[in-house]
Amino acid sequence: MRARPALNVLSDHRGLCAIATVYVVAVAFVLPPIGDYPTCDDWDYAFTVREFAKTGQLHLGAWPAMTFVSHAAWGAGFVVLFGDSWTTLRVSSMVMAWVGGLAIYWLGCELQRSRFESALLCASYVACPLVLALSYSFMTDVAGASLMLVTIAAMPWVVRQDTSFAYAVLGVLAGIALMARQTAVIPVAAFVLVMIARRRWSPVAIVAVTTAAAPLACLAWLSAIGGLPTGFGRLDYDFGVLAEPRAVAAKVLCLTLEIALLA
Repeated sequence: MRARPALNVLSDHRGLCAIATVYVVAVAFVLPPIGDYPTCDDWDYAFTVREFAKTGQLHLGAWPAMTFVSHAAWGAGFVVLFGDSWTTLRVSSMVMAWVGGLAIYWLGCELQRSRFESALLCASYVACPLVLALSYSFMTDVAGASLMLVTIAAMPWVVRQDTSFAYAVLGVLAGIALMARQTAVIPVAAFVLVMIARRRWSPVAIVAVTTAAAPLACLAWLSAIGGLPTGFGRLDYDFGVLAEPRAVAAKVLCLTLEIALLA
């Protein structure tokens, strides 16, 4: 008798379950995330995660230009639970991709789309070539995008509740996303601008304060214990490329292809 409610839940979300099954089978038997080697800049990120998992002390290297803290905590949790290996770190990225996928699924249901349509939205994210490729690494891109999607998925509920607690929850989620990658704060920044346009000053204050509190405290702590990475706050501009038509064309083509893959 107890198994029936669980079966009912699975039946209600059978589209999502089918996509998850195909994903797991493909990852397990077609393209497993095994191999004891880094794939890109994650060689540096893994060092931070391993030290954090072993000692409980977070020391960022000189390499990262992103906030990285949430991503490091996520990876360290997997290392503690499942052991220190590159496979573990890649699996943590894949699970994080599904956090974003489930957020899109939830958002689709919140916006009154059918569960089948919401499942397709989920699949469009977890199976997106860029997301899928980056899931086979420990880069921060998937964590930043997925946590950003969690923030977006919470917005309909926040607007519907319209309480101080709901706005604080949104700020906390945005703060966690911000501590993974700076660009993850863009949706909540847009939310705040909409609230400003509507002269809703109380939500603006609550969201702004709760979003900024944790990242500012964390960055102050990191600065005090060992200094921030040299890449923090650095912007590199190369305007000379504008004088090279072929280079400009290549940049535009790459940007177009990336947008097409994400669309």
